[in-house]
Amino acid sequence: MSGPPKRVGTQRLMERHGIRPDTDLGQHFLLDENLADLAMRMAEVGPDDVVLEVGAGLGTLTAALGRAARAVHALEVDPRMEQPLAEATAGLDGVRVLWGDCL
Repeated sequence: MSGPPKRVGTQRLMERHGIRPDTDLGQHFLLDENLADLAMRMAEVGPDDVVLEVGAGLGTLTAALGRAARAVHALEVDPRMEQPLAEATAGLDGVRVLWGDCL
């Protein structure tokens, strides 16, 4: 079990930047940071892994990946995510965000 929902950081980012999911882009944000940590454990992402993340969004999963993997290449199309992603991944040197539509 991952414990009670840990949403404070992600919800603060959304509120601070006035961001709501854009349904035209099919956005769904991962709010519970415990789920990101659980995904890392289940995927067995480790310090030798290089990860490609499509649709980095607010950076909740990106930050978890950045703490676990050697490198993360995160793709994002929505320019509204620039500041939240920068905040979520601050200090994670292995994270590189690439901007554009890959689909």
